[in-house]
Amino acid sequence: MNKAGFVYVLANSAMEGLVKVGKTTRAPNQLAAELSKSTGLPSAFIVVYEQLFHDCHETETFVRELLERRGFRTSPNREFFNAPVHEVVRAVCTAPGAIERKTSSSVMHSSEGTDSNQDELDLLTFNDSSQGEPSTHAWEDIFKEAENHYWGLGDCLEDEPEAYRLFKQAASLGCLAAYPFLGRMTKDGEGVRADEQKALDLFKEGAREGSVYCYLEMAKLFDEKDHIKNAHKCYSMFVDKFSYDLVDGIRMTQDEVMSIYSHCAQLVHRKWHRRKAIPTPMQEFILDNALYVRNAAESNANYGKKMGEASYESVWRETVDFIDAFKKDSRLLTQ
Repeated sequence: MNKAGFVYVLANSAMEGLVKVGKTTRAPNQLAAELSKSTGLPSAFIVVYEQLFHDCHETETFVRELLERRGFRTSPNREFFNAPVHEVVRAVCTAPGAIERKTSSSVMHSSEGTDSNQDELDLLTFNDSSQGEPSTHAWEDIFKEAENHYWGLGDCLEDEPEAYRLFKQAASLGCLAAYPFLGRMTKDGEGVRADEQKALDLFKEGAREGSVYCYLEMAKLFDEKDHIKNAHKCYSMFVDKFSYDLVDGIRMTQDEVMSIYSHCAQLVHRKWHRRKAIPTPMQEFILDNALYVRNAAESNANYGKKMGEASYESVWRETVDFIDAFKKDSRLLTQ
């Protein structure tokens, strides 16, 4: 079943202060025109904002629940909210799973209100359809503040309980990058009581919401517990779902990518110095990303040098050499 469709925001001058939020698999302007005819209101509905999503049903629920939490719903089981338009638009922009404008036309059809005489050249104009759309998400400032409290950056004191509270709030607003923090902090008892099962549940929740990085966190957790079967399953799911197209700061952050390479370097380090086999699903991934994994290993070696830890630097230099070797002969990595 194709779940792709628009989540739209409609307004009507005859309904001052009210905004309608809904979903449709058709063109929103067509739906607005039909609605205007059927309601008998003296003025027409206008489409204030529209966005195409992979799952418009799930997104509509997300947006409505978010607006409810902010106290904007006027009555249960209705699509109208007594809210400033910019707040409603921001709520839609916060929702995960949006389909970029440049690819939206691939799932639309001429029967949905498009001009059948229009071709792709007509879409080449000086008007950027993305201009005027909010460029930030409701959770961005909250997530940044959470990071500042977690690391003790800027004017913020290191405060793990406050960081946990803020990461939890950011996650509730759709921030995928908050889930790995919540899982790790829960696992290690940072700002909250340590609970490995709850940590696993948080990683699962993040993965279900769309965080591919959470699959790697689950793999690491199972690996630490020597639950090899589950670890391999999670590594496989991570590799299957990982794509550089996801690295957009929302679905996956650059910090998470660097952590991925760092973990790969740890797996290679463990293979070289402890003779512990690299999980099969990760072998090809490491080979494909050998240059980045090497850079991560070299960063560890440089850190050891900077800190005056000769033995630490030495073992990581050997790991770098091992990476250079298996780049030439992949059998060294898999044996």
